[in-house]
Amino acid sequence: MNILSILLLFALVVQIVLSKANRFHGYLFMLFSSLLLIPKGIFVISSSLKYYYLAVSFFFLFAGNTKSTRVAFPKAIGLAFGGYMLLSLFIIIGGSISYLHQLFYLFKQWFPILMFAYVTFGLFCRNKYIERFNRALCFITIALCLYGIFEYLSQLNPYMSFMGRYFKDIDSEEEALLYGGRGLLTGRITCTMGHFLTWGQTLVLTLGYLFLVRNKIEKKLLYITILLVAINIIFTGSRSSVVPMLILLLGFVIRKAKYCIASLLLLFVLGNVPFNQKIQNTVDSFIFFWSEKKSHQDEMGGSSMELRAFQLETSLMVAEKNSLLFGQGLGYMETNQYAIVQRVMIGAECLIFPIIMQQGLLGVVAWLLLYIVLFVIIEKKYKRAYGIYSLYLGVFFFGYFTSLIMTGDRQTFVWFMVLYAVYFRSLQFIKK
Repeated sequence: MNILSILLLFALVVQIVLSKANRFHGYLFMLFSSLLLIPKGIFVISSSLKYYYLAVSFFFLFAGNTKSTRVAFPKAIGLAFGGYMLLSLFIIIGGSISYLHQLFYLFKQWFPILMFAYVTFGLFCRNKYIERFNRALCFITIALCLYGIFEYLSQLNPYMSFMGRYFKDIDSEEEALLYGGRGLLTGRITCTMGHFLTWGQTLVLTLGYLFLVRNKIEKKLLYITILLVAINIIFTGSRSSVVPMLILLLGFVIRKAKYCIASLLLLFVLGNVPFNQKIQNTVDSFIFFWSEKKSHQDEMGGSSMELRAFQLETSLMVAEKNSLLFGQGLGYMETNQYAIVQRVMIGAECLIFPIIMQQGLLGVVAWLLLYIVLFVIIEKKYKRAYGIYSLYLGVFFFGYFTSLIMTGDRQTFVWFMVLYAVYFRSLQFIKK
């Protein structure tokens, strides 16, 4: 039995014990401890196996609820995912990979996410649970962000170094990331996620959620959390996190005149006060990511627009070898055929590229429809609760989508669905 199996077994035992006393506390333990328990967080290493056992165990525990406490899964969201699954099953028909393999891949990819969503929607049946979740989220985020700042200042990550003893690929990767500076940054933090892109994208989602529930959290606690999240996002050195953060901040300031005026004055000062050239180059490289000249000043590195265009062309070429509409089939990126083009794709760090290769243009349409429908559903829920549409919801969805387009899904969609479900449930407790 390896260290991962031991950790999973321990987590399940503690989770079950806590859930027997209070199912909600068991849920919080699973959700937040998973950010520390497994290297690279809940999102990466052996994610399919981990999600399967945790999701099934929670589904079993949740099934024991009494009818008086159980809350129905929202029908509209069920139909949205049902429609996506039907489209995915139709796309499988046109793939070049065996149907059985594609069905297993679809199950492995989506079943855990759907079970997590189902459990989350069911557990948050009282407003006090949402309040507890928000406070727990702030405290856990503060703790992780303080650890991220410690990592940046000390150039050490004891947690990942410890885990590197049991996972050989972590130690060398962590060292390369930690000492791989970008512009003014002397290193790029990974916290407990094992990769700065995963940590950054997780923080983008957390920041967006904090803006959504800003009126339901103590102001001092909220501002401390937001400040630490912003610092950590900058320390990741990732444009795919910094740009969405700026989008979220923009959505926050334009609603209030005093914040808007202060922001305009700040931009004026930044644009007219001469800075050290290295500082200016670093700022330009983050903000003007589309400019080949500005984004690669002072050896900033990172993906260029030319590289992205070439990767898009390669993705279309790969799909077209079988069918531009249907792609090669789900699971293609795990085959030896993909290994041939993997060096060119460099991880396919854009949401659209792997979808095109595996599910073709129809897969892109299916995913976009799912994402848009999820937004429309919760926006309508907000409209019924408050009588107006929410700018912050639009910014939250657009910010996350921007991160997905710039770096792909770093296995954070499950975190997106958790936050989506909690906020969706919170809207039903709004008193008109």
